[in-house]
Amino acid sequence: MAYEKSIFEVSMDELNGFLGRSSERSFRAKQIFEWVYKRLVDNFDAMRNLPAPLRQRLAETYSFGALEIAHRQKSGKRVTEKFLLRLPERDAIEAVFMRDHERVTYCISSQAGCPLACRFCATGYSGFTRNLTTAEIVEQIHVLARTIAPPHNIVYMGMGEPLLNVGNVMRSIQCLTDREKFGLSPRRITVSTVGIVPGIERLATLRRPVNLALSLHATNDDLRQELMPINRQYPLEKVLAATRSYIRATDRRVTIEYIMIADVNIGDEDARALAKIASGLAATVNLLAYNPVDEAELRTPSADEEGTFRDRLRALGVNATIRFRRGRDIQAACGQLRGKLVEPRSGIAD
Repeated sequence: MAYEKSIFEVSMDELNGFLGRSSERSFRAKQIFEWVYKRLVDNFDAMRNLPAPLRQRLAETYSFGALEIAHRQKSGKRVTEKFLLRLPERDAIEAVFMRDHERVTYCISSQAGCPLACRFCATGYSGFTRNLTTAEIVEQIHVLARTIAPPHNIVYMGMGEPLLNVGNVMRSIQCLTDREKFGLSPRRITVSTVGIVPGIERLATLRRPVNLALSLHATNDDLRQELMPINRQYPLEKVLAATRSYIRATDRRVTIEYIMIADVNIGDEDARALAKIASGLAATVNLLAYNPVDEAELRTPSADEEGTFRDRLRALGVNATIRFRRGRDIQAACGQLRGKLVEPRSGIAD
């Protein structure tokens, strides 16, 4: 059956237009969105307060779900769960559910694979298939919410570079923040980017600006290009200028994400340069230990090396914290998503 579009892409205005053509009252639109986004049903037949003919017309017009849960993996401590989600053409993406006491965060994908080939990231080694549609991005939230629990926070830090798919990402954010839909505060949504300058500029035009996380990982162009080839197209100076413009346009603070790699980017000079950049942006710094990727000949720092680098930054006036590792035992930690079933690694703590 050829559908007009996914229900996850439909706006209130569009739905009202459909209802008008179907000779239905406009109040039905709120009822439909209540079922989809609050009660989290996954089919039109479940919408029991709608007339049967309307449910039938909805089912004939809109698709309700394109993603199939192909596999679920829980971490050893049961606070992190990774979902392998099959796309219609049989490619797959991954989304991660994380619980911190009563707070629930989703890490969602924006692309099937990733074209950037960063040395420390498994997704890049797996290649790139395509951008996800707005509906596929939104449906990840819907799948996790109806399967486990609704989110408090959303981070666009899964597979892919969000700002290479900026149009669909922005439309998905509008859905997440729409009071008739998920109704999340934009302050609870974070978009991570390696520094796609046009995407940063476009993201700044959102009516409900979200949090921006800059994946830095190196403080000079030579090392950054070695780790992240995209730096050739968007060198550090241009990335930082775009980030400063984002801050001015949105009046929002940014976070710097920095993967610590032993013998690569955690020396005294790195700390001083990172402190200068963070100070110039008035940014906090999230430090992440490198998570092992089979193809990369890189080393995870020891706990002492991580603590020493953090303490150097703090001594230089930087608000720096080491992010707790989640899901390493199921390859669900930062930089480990591949979009395919990977056997758990034994002996790795969450």
